[in-house]
Amino acid sequence: MKNVLKNSSIIMAALFSASTFAADGTIRFTGSVSATTCSVHGGAGTNGGGLSDAEVKLPKVSVDQLKADGDSAGSTPFSIIIGGEGEATCSDGEIASLHFEPQLSPMIDPSTGRLNNASSPDAAKNLQVEILNDRGEPINLYHNSNVSKADISGNKAILDFTARYKANGGKVTAGKVDTNIVYTVTYN
Repeated sequence: MKNVLKNSSIIMAALFSASTFAADGTIRFTGSVSATTCSVHGGAGTNGGGLSDAEVKLPKVSVDQLKADGDSAGSTPFSIIIGGEGEATCSDGEIASLHFEPQLSPMIDPSTGRLNNASSPDAAKNLQVEILNDRGEPINLYHNSNVSKADISGNKAILDFTARYKANGGKVTAGKVDTNIVYTVTYN
């Protein structure tokens, strides 16, 4: 009787473990790695920046232009230059775009996809900076939707954007504006 109970326990344990470890499906991951590597510089509308970094100076605007939630002002076109003439590793035929990095960019507001202003005693309040793509559509920086793309030709691509002030949460108060974002260049 002891052996029968012991064997039954072993069989039940085997059946139980087989049913808890049953496979339901497979997830396949595919992708590619590009040999394309391009330099990155600030273009028109920026300070030119060093390699990969640029600064966009927005104009001084009146608080009267930003009285209510959703008002915008100070539209400033700027571009990011990917690659350059004779840059052989910046392959023609690829499509370049910027991928904004929310995990590395604490200034991104996840609810609006815009950039919050730095918090300091002299900062403008109720203000965000909104980035638009080359078609004038707002880019959600948190979800990377509506991102500009450009074909690399002659070892170079130019990505065009517009930055502007956006009232968020009521009338904007006077003060300084300072925000930033981290990006990665992607190639398709």
